[in-house]
Amino acid sequence: MNGANVKIEWMVPDNGASTILRYQVLIMKEDGTFIEDKTFCDGSNFVILARAFCEIPMQILTAAPFSLT
Repeated sequence: MNGANVKIEWMVPDNGASTILRYQVLIMKEDGTFIEDKTFCDGSNFVILARAFCEIPMQILTAAPFSLT
């Protein structure tokens, strides 16, 4: 957690010198299924690609459809 945001980060995989064009960052919803939140964690955004992390406001994750407690 970074202030009021949750930081989601990942290790860059060994890509065999191929260019990684996007990551698919899936977040579990309250019903157990997974979705992407491209507003805050768009894995095709070049800044997110370069940093290998994104931040989502906690208020988003505690509301529907995620409803984390």
